[in-house]
Amino acid sequence: MLNSSNLHERPENIQQAQGDSPHRDSTGVHVVPFRGWRFTEDHRVTSKPSSFTPWAQHGTPSQLADTFTAWQQTGAVVQDRDSSFYVYEQTGPQGVQRGVLAAVHVQSDLCPHEQVIPEKVNAIAELMEGAGMNLDPVLLGFSGDGSTTGCIRYSLTREPAMEILSADGQLHRLWPITDGHWIEAITEELRTRPAHIADGHHRHAAALQLQRSNEGRAWDYFPALLVDIETSPMQLSPIHRVLPSADPCQALDTARTQFKVQSLSGGVDDWIASLNQQATIGPAFVLVTSHGAYIATDPHLDYLKQVQRDSPASLRNMHLAVLHDALIDDLWKIPDHPETINYEHTAQSAVQRVLENSGVAVLTTPPTREELESAALAGVCLPRKSTSFGPKPHPGLTFRTIEGN
Repeated sequence: MLNSSNLHERPENIQQAQGDSPHRDSTGVHVVPFRGWRFTEDHRVTSKPSSFTPWAQHGTPSQLADTFTAWQQTGAVVQDRDSSFYVYEQTGPQGVQRGVLAAVHVQSDLCPHEQVIPEKVNAIAELMEGAGMNLDPVLLGFSGDGSTTGCIRYSLTREPAMEILSADGQLHRLWPITDGHWIEAITEELRTRPAHIADGHHRHAAALQLQRSNEGRAWDYFPALLVDIETSPMQLSPIHRVLPSADPCQALDTARTQFKVQSLSGGVDDWIASLNQQATIGPAFVLVTSHGAYIATDPHLDYLKQVQRDSPASLRNMHLAVLHDALIDDLWKIPDHPETINYEHTAQSAVQRVLENSGVAVLTTPPTREELESAALAGVCLPRKSTSFGPKPHPGLTFRTIEGN
């Protein structure tokens, strides 16, 4: 588990990768309450996660603004009268997550662990600026002293202000916190605690970009769910690669020159079981084409030494680094671009994309917590979309607009 001593390390090259300002408050995370917009009773019970933020994938700034304005005018959403922190809990088949939603200053001591895609950062910044509002909350993990946990435990004894059962079976509950005692306790705890960005690197980078490019304080803060990982550990899941332009036959033939490649039988669950077993021994990846699935293992050691000679030592044994250094970059020579490397959070969705559109899917395992800590301490950013922390906060429990906060 990542702990507070690890999180205090803030390597310079990670700051530069995220575009940070040198004037960061390095003592911890600075949070303030905000006046959230929430769905009313008549609208929230039938809502699903995808219906809350349709703009996140397909919308334009004007569409986002028009949609939210329509919700305001019809009374679908109302703004809380008082600025609040929000205790948040989700439970269900995807796991348990508890934390506090707050507005976090962009110059807080936040440690990213992944690189970002500049085009995606620009698109998110343009969307937020044009609509005058933030998108989904960033997920932050920290090691606390118990103050935030105490507030959460107190809130769980009361009736929630909002409760939603989402389509995936997760129950999401929300409690606004306006009591000065709890607000002060949480603020003081986080002021001395750095945090790592578990999910939302691009949203964080977009917030930094907006703050730099706008005068005044309008974009100084962004919404985040802060989770004390000592009392609410996060789950680590893989993010699989889909290479739509890769020629399946050529990719397999090239992989065989430096890896042991064997065909797999059965279905996706069987392939993942084989992958997890082989990954305990060494680097392993399942390569899926429209004609079948194959597992690549046992890379030639001399080849790995050569291809990784310029790679940071802390990454050389990480399976995902081997995937990018050896297969994607060297053998397949696929450029690191959104059009040539796509990302899927489930093996089933990655496989389905290949079956429908050809190409190659690469099913992976996530880095371990020890590998993440080692990379962070060495000042190294992992390849983009290296791992998924979860479960993710629900995107539509509360919204933060720039005007009025």
